[in-house]
Amino acid sequence: MALPIFPHLAKPVKLIVLDRDGVPRSLGLIKAGGITNVAVSDAVRSLLVDGAVLAVSLETAEGAPHTAPSSTPIATGKIFAI
Repeated sequence: MALPIFPHLAKPVKLIVLDRDGVPRSLGLIKAGGITNVAVSDAVRSLLVDGAVLAVSLETAEGAPHTAPSSTPIATGKIFAI
């Protein structure tokens, strides 16, 4: 999955998928200055289904990447099958 970046943000940016129970699963950090390719494991790929929610959060640099977001997401969107 290739994603545009957020070059103006000073904090690391994390991509998250929320499972059906609302549990956040980290997809990794989004790099500044280009496109980030995110390798998705088969276990996480099974969560990327119609109606699932993707979220982006700002993280603290210490200990990043975290397993769960360390802040409220700054953007969310549902996945829809076409």
